[in-house]
Amino acid sequence: MSQYWEPCPRCGSNKVQTMGKWMWFFILFGSGGCLIWVGLILFPVLFLAALLILLSPVAFFLPKYNHCKDCKNNWKVKKNQMST
Repeated sequence: MSQYWEPCPRCGSNKVQTMGKWMWFFILFGSGGCLIWVGLILFPVLFLAALLILLSPVAFFLPKYNHCKDCKNNWKVKKNQMST
């Protein structure tokens, strides 16, 4: 369990996942890598793939988010939780 875990403020569910900086990086970089293969067939998609790969380092500047798997609610991890 993540140290930033807290129950969902909307539905109170315990099925919460923390989305950190590395997860966002791999989502952006991985989707850009997959779109390269699609871009071999549909040429304009290559530009979108290149954009996602080039923007993937920006993920390291995004805050951490918690994501509820039941109601799909997203919320920022509070600063006082991040410091503990």
